[in-house]
Amino acid sequence: MIASIGITIVIVGMICWVGQSLSFFAPGIATKLGLLKSKKEMDETLTDR
Repeated sequence: MIASIGITIVIVGMICWVGQSLSFFAPGIATKLGLLKSKKEMDETLTDR
């Protein structure tokens, strides 16, 4: 039981890590997959100037 919880946590962590890496290294692909919002959809105060 403890091993299955640990494996589940590791799998979920890897999914999150891949999503964050994708949004950093390939923002165009991340936007298409819905992991990242385009700059048009974001509030002006939250975007880089």
